[in-house]
This record gives sequence, C-alpha cells and structure tokens, in this order.
Amino acid sequence: MWKSHPQCIRLGLNTDLPAISILSYCESDALDHATSECQEMVTSHLHYLPLAVFILTPLTFISTYTWSVLLDQVEPAFPYISDTGTLPPASCIFSQFLNIITVFMSCCVYIRYRLVKNAESGIISWVNTMAAWLGGISCLGLSLVANFQESNVSSVHVLGADTCFIGGAIYFCLQVGFYFTQKGTEDQILYCDVLVL
Repeated sequence: MWKSHPQCIRLGLNTDLPAISILSYCESDALDHATSECQEMVTSHLHYLPLAVFILTPLTFISTYTWSVLLDQVEPAFPYISDTGTLPPASCIFSQFLNIITVFMSCCVYIRYRLVKNAESGIISWVNTMAAWLGGISCLGLSLVANFQESNVSSVHVLGADTCFIGGAIYFCLQVGFYFTQKGTEDQILYCDVLVL
C-alpha cells in the first residue's frame, strides 16, 4: 500500500524497503515541505507589521479623541493624548488598541534585531542586542501608558510615557546608525537621509 504512495514514487524510493521506513521518509519530507511553506508564508508578510503600527496608532488616538469629545469628557481644543484615554469607554478602546500596537511594535523590534544580526554589516553584536532590549523596554513603557490611566495611577503612567519616548528616541537613533553602517546602494543612502530627517 505505501509502496505505491504518489509521494514515495515521486521521490524514487526503493520499494523493497519495509513500509514503515518508506512511510517515515515520506512523512518527514512532507513535514519539511509544509514547514518551509509555512515559514515562507509568515516571512513574506512581515512588512505588514510596521504598516499596522503606522495605521493603528493615529487611528487609536483619533478615535479616542473623537469619542471623548462627543461625550464631553475633554475639551476639543488639543487635549493631551492621555486625557482622551482616561475615562470609559474611550479608556477601554485606548488600552486595547495600544496593547495591540505594543505587540506589533515588539515584533518589529525583534525582526529588526534579527535582520541586523543576520546581515554582515560589521555592527557590534552587543550594540544590536542593547538596541533590541531598549526597543522592548520602550514597548513595555507604551503598555504601561495604555493600562495605567493618568487619572488612576499618574506616577506609573508618567514612568511609562518617559520610558516609551526616551527609550524609543534612543532606539531609533541607534537604528539610524545601523542603517548608515549598512548602507551601500543609492536607494539605501536616500533612505538613510530620509530617516535622519
């Protein structure tokens, strides 16, 4: 029965082998093929993560601002972002979406870490590791901002905001430095110049 399996025939297996050996070989080949297809499917869509962050972040701030103004929870004349996410139901939307953004940003930090690590760019490994940790801590700061409203636990909220903004600024400066270290083509040089702006 297994000796006539299409996968085994395609592989040109010796049909004199016991059926268990043929089955094991066919299953391992199918598993390797499925694994590589799965990896390709996942890695071919990684560019959507920064795009999701780019779209969801302003969408979150605009929606919580609109909701808070419509419910007369804040003055419409440029309130702090944290003020728009202080009272329910806007605080629920604010927290949920910022938590989703935090997960996406953490994934982006890890992916960038792996890209720099795998590139032969001459970047010192510990600097890349430090940048990844700094990016992760900045994401944790954003999560603190999301979950500890300014009106409830102000000190934790401010700590999270400071961690997010200061750590994020240093992280992005390091990433710009990595780009300058890795630059080579004219497109990459233009991209580095845009990053600096």
